[in-house]
Amino acid sequence: MLLLSEFLLHADFQVELDGPVFIAAGDRVSYEDGGVVVTCSTGKQYKHPIRDSY
Repeated sequence: MLLLSEFLLHADFQVELDGPVFIAAGDRVSYEDGGVVVTCSTGKQYKHPIRDSY
């Protein structure tokens, strides 16, 4: 498991989540429509709001 609160989307683009998110092994994280989407290995998706991106 990984606790994610911020990450670099590109070398010059950082994303800060509104709250930390647990990411399990096999989950995929994507940035869509101004938010973060976690796709589980089962295919279920969870959307999480972001606090800031720059």
